[in-house]
Amino acid sequence: RRAVLGRALKLSQMCNSSALRVRHADRVVVDESWSPDAPSEMYALMRRGETPAGEPIEDVGSLQKSLVALLVAVGRGRKRLRNDMSVSDLLGSGWSRSPESEAQIRIHHLLSMTSGLDTDLGFEAPPGEVWRYNTAAYSQLISVLETVSGESIDTITHDWLANPIGMQHTQWIQRDWGSPDQINRIGLQTTASDLERLGRLILAGGQWRGTEVVPGDEIGACLRASQTLNPAFGELWWLNGGERFLTPYPGVGGEGPYFPAAPADTVAALGVLDRHLMVTPSLGLIVVRLGDAVEAERPIAGARFMRQLWRIVMRGISEADPME
Repeated sequence: RRAVLGRALKLSQMCNSSALRVRHADRVVVDESWSPDAPSEMYALMRRGETPAGEPIEDVGSLQKSLVALLVAVGRGRKRLRNDMSVSDLLGSGWSRSPESEAQIRIHHLLSMTSGLDTDLGFEAPPGEVWRYNTAAYSQLISVLETVSGESIDTITHDWLANPIGMQHTQWIQRDWGSPDQINRIGLQTTASDLERLGRLILAGGQWRGTEVVPGDEIGACLRASQTLNPAFGELWWLNGGERFLTPYPGVGGEGPYFPAAPADTVAALGVLDRHLMVTPSLGLIVVRLGDAVEAERPIAGARFMRQLWRIVMRGISEADPME
């Protein structure tokens, strides 16, 4: 087993990773971090330092979306939000550039990427008719959470999620890079070990050491297909095991499961530079990878790395000695 998982470490290090953490059957079986060789300009901007133990702290890009989905789930459990609420009723009119459809857009449409808005928040289609990965539309959920709670997104995250499960190095930051009109001006910085805790919360159905952090039915809603246009997408979580999938890249998709080498019940939070948190409930398995892009010139090249990594991890856990 150690030799097999050692191959996972070697592959990850060779592929510009800064951290790999694997937890299986309530044990951390892989935990390593590195400084990527020849880091890209983007990675240098998004690396935010290290913990006292030397673990990298990184702005994890769109991986933040999946954490926000869990915050919305908590808000629903506390009766502060419903999926059928009008976004305009919470944020006021004019939050989009689509006066013809804005009033019809609900919280559900933002969670499922079916708002019908283009990436400039202008009209593309009626809500619910088109699936488009849309960070500008998603970002309105941060304002929604702040509106219904009266607190900042950082305070909400710590009070509702991070503090209860011990995510000590997770916080929201104002991004000091990018253009002034950048779609999302705030980032979530965190570590592989904090993300592993988030994975453990998923495995436990929203429970943490006997305390309910996210209601089980609400966390379940995040991890089911949220619409029929892209069966591989839940509420800001990626799902495996479907018959087809669309990706964040316009026009890019395919037949079969999103992650071919992973079990069908695997769910994932994905971010730029091939960052991922992947959770397989049937195996009690969590895989976290942070770092730079596997191949900086080809944004979807990380899919090949993920397939190879999963093949190695699956072999490693299948060879595990229960008495080890």
